[in-house]
Amino acid sequence: MSVVEVKGLTKNFGNICAVKDLTFQIEKGEILGYLGPNGAGKTTTIRLILGILKPDRGEVRLWGDGVSKEKLSRVGALMEQDGLYNRLSCEENLRYWGEIFRMSRNRIEARIEELLEHMNLSERAKESVKNLSKGMRRKLAIARALMHDPELLVLDEPASGLDPEAQVMIRETLAKLAKEGRTILLSSHNLSDVEKIASVIGIINKGELKFFDRMEKVKKMERGLVRIKVDDIDKTRRAIRNLVENIEIENEWLTVAIKEGIDFSDLISILTSSGVRVEDVMREEKSLEDLYLEVING
Repeated sequence: MSVVEVKGLTKNFGNICAVKDLTFQIEKGEILGYLGPNGAGKTTTIRLILGILKPDRGEVRLWGDGVSKEKLSRVGALMEQDGLYNRLSCEENLRYWGEIFRMSRNRIEARIEELLEHMNLSERAKESVKNLSKGMRRKLAIARALMHDPELLVLDEPASGLDPEAQVMIRETLAKLAKEGRTILLSSHNLSDVEKIASVIGIINKGELKFFDRMEKVKKMERGLVRIKVDDIDKTRRAIRNLVENIEIENEWLTVAIKEGIDFSDLISILTSSGVRVEDVMREEKSLEDLYLEVING
């Protein structure tokens, strides 16, 4: 059973279609890196999953059932606006959250101490939230999302405003939680962080899901670019002219874009059979950034 199942989800705001016919699933222990430009529909998707918005069509199911108070009690969420209470201290914000989820008093106090220490906020425990920097507020909001030890985390730009050290800490925390069996939907513009920890990638643009696949498959994708060092450039160009889209020459190196449907091994085999000595080969792998730009601009 999927932890999150989105099927045919559509939401309109007047004449604007925020999300259109979204369908995907997130399994237990997966981290979905949910990507897209501003206004693509990421936050709307999150609000629909959390029951903040009602869809015009389609449905969201959590652990096999519709969105309900009981199901949402197993979810920790962080929106772009942190929603912290400015007049309360750090520990009071977390204590209030623990009480909402009916945690025991002893568990609340232990969890407050644990999370504030983990977020390097122990020295600010009794300080009013209104005095915190943006980065500190963000860390406290993440701590609040983790307060009741949720099975599903839904995070909208969790690294916003964090310094590099804190970003690494949050990334490592999320990876650890996934290994423990927690499920995470991570909406972020930080492609580098997503690439390091996501197990699944979803890319949305103009309300439509343009790409959805496992990260391991993304990493195996080839850009189709190969750099070849040969002993005879002219003979090489003649041998492979029907196999490649483009050839660029720099000294003894050729950079070629292989045509779709042509295998890399076929290229090398033809060169060898044509009497060309291949002295070195370098293949360029596709990064998440390459994929993202290709999908968004395609």
